[in-house]
Amino acid sequence: MPAPVVPLAYLLHERKTTDTHADFFKHTVAVCPPLAGMPNLLIVTDQKRAITKAIHDVCLALRHCLCWNHILQDCKRWVHQHGASSQLELGYYMDSIRSLLSSTSEDAYKDELLIQMIKWSQVFSEY
Repeated sequence: MPAPVVPLAYLLHERKTTDTHADFFKHTVAVCPPLAGMPNLLIVTDQKRAITKAIHDVCLALRHCLCWNHILQDCKRWVHQHGASSQLELGYYMDSIRSLLSSTSEDAYKDELLIQMIKWSQVFSEY
């Protein structure tokens, strides 16, 4: 059984700027200095540039993962913007992404990706 995931910190903010996020990460590392070198620490966020840049600038050694909900929202938005012809088509792509995200290992992910990409449109495969 995998170790439990324990959230360490949350940021509630008024502005979504790189400086706001960088200040948060600087403060978090200042309060708990060992965080800067912990290989098992994950930061889970959306892929907004302000957040990803702040993580890159302040916490170079930490692993950054994208939140499933945001990945799915981004995918849904992209499929709509690129002319999904029906709810069935949208559902298909969303189920494909969920299936990939549910993979239990990197090898399982790669195997599933090969299966899914055969069925995807060329533009979605590139996305």
